Amino acid sequence: MKWNLYKHPLANTNIKNGATVGTLLSIYISNDKKTLKRVYDINGTTVSGKKPVINSVLEMRKLFANELHWLSILKDSKYVPTLIDYNENEMSIVQEFVNNDLYTILANKEKMPKNIVQQVVEMYNEYQKNGLFKGNGDPRNLAIKNNQLIAFDFKWAKQRSEKGVFYEWISMCHFLKRIHPNLLQELKATFNDFPKEEELLKIY
Repeated sequence: MKWNLYKHPLANTNIKNGATVGTLLSIYISNDKKTLKRVYDINGTTVSGKKPVINSVLEMRKLFANELHWLSILKDSKYVPTLIDYNENEMSIVQEFVNNDLYTILANKEKMPKNIVQQVVEMYNEYQKNGLFKGNGDPRNLAIKNNQLIAFDFKWAKQRSEKGVFYEWISMCHFLKRIHPNLLQELKATFNDFPKEEELLKIY
């Protein structure tokens, strides 16, 4: 299969060719645009141009193994792209390509599924049942395919803990509130570990 370098539509155009979409991940899309290959690349460059947060192959392999661990647990989830293949030596993961990430369509809310709030709630309920907190609610890591919400990038995911879940909510809410005005209230009404209002006000 032939691969082409994939750059996020909103990536910094001043960064050299070969810049990664996320944290030291070189992203490639197949010629038929049906599959995406994410390669953990210690020599990669982040889209923001910031210094890499990982500086060793060992740490990179831990992130790669962690993502495979959670993808295995979530293998039957409709909220995760289908895992097609992976290569431990190359540290690569091949999944179905899901275009139209939420970051690029936030300005065109009519493109959002009408039940987007319900889908987000169901997705996080699934995380809770599997003992997972993702720790990354950036709309660049959420996408829509055939009106179905899809989440990807689980390299930073961890086992749920009371402290971890609290900081997860705090870190994600400034992203999630942009998806739909009623979303935070619905999450608050559904999950008993959702932060108190005064804590959320700190991030507004």
